[in-house]
Amino acid sequence: MPMSVKILVPVEDTEVSKAAEDACACLAKFVGAEVTLFHTTDISGVQYKNLTETLLDSIRVSARSTAHRYLTARSEAMAARSGVLPRIVSMEGEPAECVIREAKRGYDLVVMGTEVHSDLRYMFLGSVSSSLIKESPIPVVVIKKNGPNLSQCIDGKPVKALVAVDDSNASRRCVEALARLAIPNAFDISLVHVMSKEFPTSKDPEATLDRNEKRLTLAGYTPDTILAEGDPGKVIAEICEVEGFEMVIAGKSRGNELRETPAMAVGHYLFHHSKAHQMIVP
Repeated sequence: MPMSVKILVPVEDTEVSKAAEDACACLAKFVGAEVTLFHTTDISGVQYKNLTETLLDSIRVSARSTAHRYLTARSEAMAARSGVLPRIVSMEGEPAECVIREAKRGYDLVVMGTEVHSDLRYMFLGSVSSSLIKESPIPVVVIKKNGPNLSQCIDGKPVKALVAVDDSNASRRCVEALARLAIPNAFDISLVHVMSKEFPTSKDPEATLDRNEKRLTLAGYTPDTILAEGDPGKVIAEICEVEGFEMVIAGKSRGNELRETPAMAVGHYLFHHSKAHQMIVP
């Protein structure tokens, strides 16, 4: 069990980013997590031609100063809303590379935002979030702008989370990641396995649920189990809607696991058709 969960929050001046900050603050206050707000300064778009080194240095200093003032303001705003005072870190360089580099420095979670449009297409915050989903070495919590309100965490109520499990490697990593986090007071967990004729992912569904239930129970969680049948993505989205789940937690297949198409398909479907926030475990 980690001494304190460390959460990295990449921030920018958007409503989506602020929604992720708010959700992170609620969760952090509930579990006593350490939060770091992270911002990058990227001057690669500056036209270097005919610029002296002195002028370039001046531009860098100005960019760093602006980033520090912005992060300080966001940190103070979070503290005022929730009582959680985060660390602030800024870095110069290509944003996606900087965030991924920082994520490797001892953090347990990355929290970021995403926005839903009227045509139900979810758009990540540029290449930064897209790269994080693909390359982050730690779980990424995606907060949807119009998703469930998580402010109840401040009052000690856990997030109602649905964990999709099967016999895939991605699912095993997902459950192990939750066990390592060991924050049972943060999540009211239900395990779900969806039996599918098209994508059979377990020889013994009840045994699959039982095995994962025991693993999480050892880590202090008290999970319920749900056994359903049908198209996995559609069934899980429907369960979230009907039962009021606020977050879906699922593993992400790696490059050498492309045959595990159900895990990939379910995650993709939920991004497009469920309002529930999502934790993606690499």
